[in-house]
Amino acid sequence: MDMPQPGLGLFSNENGLVVRRGPMDVVPYAVFEGTPPTPRQVSEVVSRGYGLHFVGAHSDLRFLTGSGLSHLSVSGYDLDTRVVSELRSLVSLHFLVAETPETNLSGLDALRRYFGFLRDFESALRAPNLEVAEFHEVHEGSLPGIPRQIRELTLHGARQVRELPLEEGIDAPELRELYLHGCRRFDVTSLTAFPRLEMLTLESISNVVEIGSLADLPTLRQLSVLQCRSADGIASLAEVRGLEVLVVGKLAEAVRDLANRADPRWTLLKRL
Repeated sequence: MDMPQPGLGLFSNENGLVVRRGPMDVVPYAVFEGTPPTPRQVSEVVSRGYGLHFVGAHSDLRFLTGSGLSHLSVSGYDLDTRVVSELRSLVSLHFLVAETPETNLSGLDALRRYFGFLRDFESALRAPNLEVAEFHEVHEGSLPGIPRQIRELTLHGARQVRELPLEEGIDAPELRELYLHGCRRFDVTSLTAFPRLEMLTLESISNVVEIGSLADLPTLRQLSVLQCRSADGIASLAEVRGLEVLVVGKLAEAVRDLANRADPRWTLLKRL
């Protein structure tokens, strides 16, 4: 195998492939912009164990058919993404694509991580072994119930989300980490249905309702409340033992007196 040649920043040239090694990439990614890769290039990417990142528009992704890829990242618009539903070997999928047909991702048995838009890809949550999901522009889609196996969930731009729904019939969800951004009003009592929750971040939420109900989550260890306008009931968390609390923004001034209470460790900042 050819050694990487010096490149710009995170990029290098390897046997004709432009390869990215980013700090958030679980594997190196071969990058193709505009022109789809040839079958030989796809085969080379798979043989090296790399991921494939394609940036394009007004085309389809048929070059992925039968590829055996484990890691795929696609960015662009007006792309026919339906072939992705056949890639049963995918372990991670980054899907920042718009103006695409609805694509059923529920049959991707190997999929563990999904990052991308919610609209047209809600089916990602039905992939049976998905553990980590990060959805963007959540307000443009319809959030289904959270299934048992999800361990880490990020909902960005979730202004219409008022509570976190749990999939019907589930009594032991695995959710450990939750990040919620942009809700107009969020009722925290809905999180008591997730008794294994350990880390919670609430950011840019206009009205956080019943945040004191977090005291009923025995495993919660870290709470971050970032740039939220109000959080009624937050004072009741001052007595929760072992809970680390970070409050950033105007709300930090309103609860500054709580930082002097004994048990929780509170950090109050006007800004990060």
